[in-house]
Amino acid sequence: MNPANTVFVTISNDEAAATEAWKILRAESVPNIYILEGGINAWLKSYAGDSLGEEDRVYNRQEDQLAYRFNAATGSRHPAAEPDPDVLDLNYEPKIILELKRAPTSGGCG
Repeated sequence: MNPANTVFVTISNDEAAATEAWKILRAESVPNIYILEGGINAWLKSYAGDSLGEEDRVYNRQEDQLAYRFNAATGSRHPAAEPDPDVLDLNYEPKIILELKRAPTSGGCG
């Protein structure tokens, strides 16, 4: 069981699959679900810096397909995995509002 203040973020290459997952979770009354705006493709465009160039772009791609090619799986070693907020000019707009599930209240005194 997750703590009441757990935040879930659905992520896909663009937003299509993440939106579908969000809809399913929302229908199941899972609280605090968000979609990574623009998906992994937007994240990489914003935070990969010079590590990905035009030669790495995938053109004529399908919807929700990764927009970049990688020569190796670098995972958390890739510069975009942990962008340095002191180096980047980040315009952060807080969007998360925690929804706490509350137990049903009973009426009356017994």
